[in-house]
Amino acid sequence: MNQLQTYKLILAIAAILFIAKPFVGFGVYSALHESPHETNLLVKVFAKRKPEFMEEVTAKSVVFQTLLRDKANEFAFTINALLACLYSLFSVITLNAVNRFLRHQQHNRASAAPIYLLTRQLTI
Repeated sequence: MNQLQTYKLILAIAAILFIAKPFVGFGVYSALHESPHETNLLVKVFAKRKPEFMEEVTAKSVVFQTLLRDKANEFAFTINALLACLYSLFSVITLNAVNRFLRHQQHNRASAAPIYLLTRQLTI
């Protein structure tokens, strides 16, 4: 199977899973309420746990704020490094394409017959 068909197949499967996830989640949620059995991992994937007490909310928000503050510089460095890599890759690809096009144009111009031979007139 060629590479393009493989990419199309992977994207199609991803789209199907993206579309099917809410339906599976609602089915699992309704099955959970109907059966008295204990919860399993599949239910935990589709269910979000909301904090029951206000203390949990404030404790989690304080933890998240400290994590964000501590990791902000690392995150900015990571994003800058990613953008620099992408920019350099994009510039290399663009330069290669431009050089290939110019070489092709130069080759076509060099191999073509002079214009005055085609019109049988020499202008000086």
